[in-house]
Amino acid sequence: MNYELRIKNKKNTGFTLIELIVAMAVFSLAIVGAVGIFIRAIEGQRKIAAIQAVEENARFVLEMLAKEVRMSAVNSPNGANDSLDIIARKEAGDEPVVYSLANGQIIRNGEAITSSQVKVSRLKFYINKSAGAPTLVSLAITIENQSQKTEKKAEMNLATTLSDRVY
Repeated sequence: MNYELRIKNKKNTGFTLIELIVAMAVFSLAIVGAVGIFIRAIEGQRKIAAIQAVEENARFVLEMLAKEVRMSAVNSPNGANDSLDIIARKEAGDEPVVYSLANGQIIRNGEAITSSQVKVSRLKFYINKSAGAPTLVSLAITIENQSQKTEKKAEMNLATTLSDRVY
């Protein structure tokens, strides 16, 4: 009887080598899975941040152009143009304004209005002047961020049509 008690006590005192190896393998698989999920979440966050930066710059440019075109007289000729020449009507007086593309930046009267973090690869203005109707300015723009890393690359193609106010 004494001998049987000793055997039972010996079995309950610890883990076998096989049990330890199985537990470590299961724990390792769980950690590898968690790290993979964490890395994908970080990559997704970087991609979203890149898209957001491009979107912010594009929205700023479109709002600025829309506001100025609505309150301006368009001097650019009918058809497709690489630049937009307008006379901005302001309280202090009329101001000639030229929008163009240079070195990946949208330029307004010689000053860049887009961030250095983005590159504009296409800027086209399509002018449609009709007698007795508002002048329509259609704008096509391709804007992307400057990142070289694939997971941070973001590009947007935008198009809109603006019109001046008829007085």
